[in-house]
Amino acid sequence: MESEAIIQVSGISINTETQKVFVDTRRVYLTGSEFKLLVLLVRKKGTVVTKRMIFDHLYPNHSEPELKIIDVFICKLRKKIEAVRNGVSGIDMVWGRGYIISEPDNCAVDKTRWVVSRKRAVLQKIMNNPSAKIEIMAAARLSKAELNEWQTLHRKYGEKGLRTTKLRRYPTTYAA
Repeated sequence: MESEAIIQVSGISINTETQKVFVDTRRVYLTGSEFKLLVLLVRKKGTVVTKRMIFDHLYPNHSEPELKIIDVFICKLRKKIEAVRNGVSGIDMVWGRGYIISEPDNCAVDKTRWVVSRKRAVLQKIMNNPSAKIEIMAAARLSKAELNEWQTLHRKYGEKGLRTTKLRRYPTTYAA
């Protein structure tokens, strides 16, 4: 049974007494407002939380709201979680309604990590054996344009660049 002091959802563990947050067992440091926002989203998991609800939760006695600040807090919170989770925060915007946090569908975090490691492996094989480039691309079902995009992004941004390309289904038979 989970105590009320510890709230968990989607790999995020929050201790409301000590105000410590762990994402996939790694500590994440949040400001007071970011912490309150995350607690609200996690307590309302699976439910859309409007900007007005978030604002009222963060600033209960404020009469003239500036709702744009909520976007700033969400952005900063996402970045801190994404830094630990390879680009996946689990906080989604529901257009025109608000924000929602929910369990990742079918382990989106693991899918992202797998795709990044697969891209890294394909690039490494091509660098180690440039003469087999065509065969490696064929085995990976990779077009020349995709390979060029991966190489450019990897050269320019490193590991983060491999996460920025579009996620598509890759053959599970290809050994990385």
